[in-house]
Amino acid sequence: MKKALRSAGLLVAGTVVLAVVLALLGVALVTSRFGADMIKTQLAQAMLEQKQRVLRIDGIAIALWPHIDLRLTGVALSEPGGAAEFAAVDAVHVALDPKPLQSRQWVVAAVEVQGLRATLIRRRDGRLNIDDLLPAPDPASPPPQAALAALTLADLRLTWRDEKAGSTTPLPQIDLAAAGLALGDQGWRVEHLSAAFAAPPRQLKAGLVVFGLAGTGRSLVVDKFAGSVDLADPALVRSPVHLPYEGRVQADLEKRSAAGRLAARLDESTLTLDFKLSRFAPPALEFDLAIDRLDLDRYLPEQRAGAAEDGKADLGWLHDLEVKGRARIGSLRVANVQASQLQFEIKAERGRLAVSSLPAVGKRK
Repeated sequence: MKKALRSAGLLVAGTVVLAVVLALLGVALVTSRFGADMIKTQLAQAMLEQKQRVLRIDGIAIALWPHIDLRLTGVALSEPGGAAEFAAVDAVHVALDPKPLQSRQWVVAAVEVQGLRATLIRRRDGRLNIDDLLPAPDPASPPPQAALAALTLADLRLTWRDEKAGSTTPLPQIDLAAAGLALGDQGWRVEHLSAAFAAPPRQLKAGLVVFGLAGTGRSLVVDKFAGSVDLADPALVRSPVHLPYEGRVQADLEKRSAAGRLAARLDESTLTLDFKLSRFAPPALEFDLAIDRLDLDRYLPEQRAGAAEDGKADLGWLHDLEVKGRARIGSLRVANVQASQLQFEIKAERGRLAVSSLPAVGKRK
């Protein structure tokens, strides 16, 4: 669930950032005539009148040659009504080629966003707190042609708040870079995308590289993605743990479904995961996980006799998640017990988790 939230949060944040940046570019052409202070006032007034949100911009700098170069500092945007902060950005830099604008084409040399902090909220009725910021499609108007050479999001920090579930989840700090973005009549495509995630409490770091990301209003295809997860934890016998992975995924946006495959290695262990998401909201996931062999004693500390459990696991995040799957392990070693040919059926629904297994042959060593 958390992976889905991270991915969903990342895509939503990127969409909002690009939409706001492109909108701000429209004022760059007149800033030199009317002055930065007047532009800041007009932008704040328009945001308040149209969206009932308070917009603050501490600084604006504009250059018109050889690119339309826009730099913003100290940007903050409130929730509707101005009661609380929705998002804040330390700095934004956009460089635009003005030549193709007359033919409704955007050619952006670079977009750089530093220190974006935002809180994404799902209301009790299912609406998101960014719905009013997303542009409404106009069937009568042809889509603009756009190209973005490079996109950089540094120190992105998102918080996901679910009012229906009564939960708040701070997501890991994210650094993202993309190259070769194109938008046209047939959809959009990203040639290369890389992201790095960091979660300080347990020194968890993850990297992701995507090759050939493409989509339309109906579908999303990732030809290949790859990366690694590194976990450094003093409680582990063997630390850090390195987990490289790669895979592919395809989504049908009209049916709100997705499917894909993930392959990973953990030392001598090989893991393969086939998954299908038949419904985005609430999520309904089916999976098949296969592990050839797994030695948990290499990583987990020995459990002392009579040691008490720290407490019950918090399964509240399962409340809106439906999971049905199977896990198969060819050889498993844990607590000095060796078992083979294990099979598990896993089901989660309405906050309850059920795990059933078939008999396995095991012996203590």
